Amino acid sequence: MDTIEFGGAAFWLALTVLGSTLVLKAIERFPLVLWLAAALFIRESGTTPQALGALAYRFRLLR
Repeated sequence: MDTIEFGGAAFWLALTVLGSTLVLKAIERFPLVLWLAAALFIRESGTTPQALGALAYRFRLLR
């Protein structure tokens, strides 16, 4: 792995962590964001609401 590849990987990792942190802060501050994201996720992936409920329960346990 050369320096450019390593720098690019580090950049995307930092961007992912920052994005995740901002999304979690938005969800804490505005719970409606979670419901909108869930609705979009269900529509796009075909996931059942029960599976999403289990995911929300796990998220609650992590906090």
